[in-house]
Amino acid sequence: MSDTYSEYVRRRAPWRRAFDHARDPFTARNALGLPDVVPATIKTTPLSVAQLPPALGNGGMRAFVTDSNTVTFHATVVGGGSNAVGVICNGTVWYVG
Repeated sequence: MSDTYSEYVRRRAPWRRAFDHARDPFTARNALGLPDVVPATIKTTPLSVAQLPPALGNGGMRAFVTDSNTVTFHATVVGGGSNAVGVICNGTVWYVG
């Protein structure tokens, strides 16, 4: 049998059929047919810059800090200020994002 991957998943996962009829054509779907973007909010615990884990090896992590000295997008975050910003780690540094 030469199914495409999506046909294989559909055949092997009957529960997926419920999602087939409720598809939003503007929402990206993953291999299981579930939305890659879920309309929800995420609450993170505010941290100080000093509480962030080391940047080295933690690429892809996100956090929310309350004592950034800058609000400039993509600037390296340094504590000591009074700005609350979201930050992202690229594996080398934490930056505003």
